[in-house]
Amino acid sequence: MNLVILVLYVCLNASAPHPCKEVNLVLDIASDRDCFIAGETKAIEWLDEHPGYRLVGVTCRWGIGEKKT
Repeated sequence: MNLVILVLYVCLNASAPHPCKEVNLVLDIASDRDCFIAGETKAIEWLDEHPGYRLVGVTCRWGIGEKKT
């Protein structure tokens, strides 16, 4: 498995000075496909916990925690 950062781009539903932000969630998954499958569930959970936000984008960042030789 690989540690991956699932990046959610979310915006407040109401107007605010800085209405959008990036939320980083760590996943332990095997492939790009798995990132988006697991990511969908994680995004729904995050949005349920933060009802004032809406999702505007998602991406996966690979290579978290890999050792450089």
